[in-house]
Amino acid sequence: MTWPDDLRVCGMRASIAASFLTALICTHGFAQGQQDKQAGRGTIVRLAPVRQMREDVDLWPLILHPKSSAERRINAALTRLNEDLKNKVNDCLSGEFAWSKDSFSSGEWQRATKVTMRGPRLLSMVAADGFYCGGAHPDDDLTVVVFDLDTGEQLDWHAQVSNSAGSSLPKTAVGDENGTPPLTLPELQVIYATAQEDHCKDYFEDERSFVLWPDAESGTLVAEVAGLPHVALPCKNELKLTIEKARKLGFDESLLEAIQEAHRAAATGSTTRPVRKRPAPTAASHADSR
Repeated sequence: MTWPDDLRVCGMRASIAASFLTALICTHGFAQGQQDKQAGRGTIVRLAPVRQMREDVDLWPLILHPKSSAERRINAALTRLNEDLKNKVNDCLSGEFAWSKDSFSSGEWQRATKVTMRGPRLLSMVAADGFYCGGAHPDDDLTVVVFDLDTGEQLDWHAQVSNSAGSSLPKTAVGDENGTPPLTLPELQVIYATAQEDHCKDYFEDERSFVLWPDAESGTLVAEVAGLPHVALPCKNELKLTIEKARKLGFDESLLEAIQEAHRAAATGSTTRPVRKRPAPTAASHADSR
């Protein structure tokens, strides 16, 4: 079948128009992605005020007026984490986590959050929990979330260390599974153990992993051991690594530059929210119900 000339011309025009439209869409998508990435590298994000799910239990604050797909992804992740926290707290308060429900009716939970870096490149927050959900004594935990503002994903610390450093991510993350996974780094463990009191050193004979977060206020990379038994809680101390020490451990230079820039920004105006000092849960004298 032979098409009339005018129909062939229309077909060619339609094909050209479709190709142009496809190219325009792809170009816009690429440009938007590059714009989002550049925005993440230079942005100091603004956060909403910290809200509480109940008295003395802080939720993670969200980014105000997110401007990129990465920031929207971060807000979605923080919203999910807040919902998970609400479920855990409600279970604890109702006695769902009790060792023996015959002798335990309700628990206690406190959480204080602190924003430690709001950009560039990283959004970092820590949450200190104190809780009693049955058993011999109250417990505590530290949850750390560090987001990459370029991608909206939680940071892969293993990718931030040179291959020669011998780092790894533990196969089973100890602690809050919703936080940024801890890192195993042999030389960091040596430095951390050396800074401990003598009675703590035995706990570092085996391989340990560490939660990490950048701190804009001090201009350091902070490490704290993860997964120590309850009896060793006095040995869980923050170790602030200066930029030079972190560099010697093999941490990525662009990461360290971002911390330094955040520190300079913090010097011109407060970018962190101090943790409110709170008493430990009042159930320390409860008998073991197991």
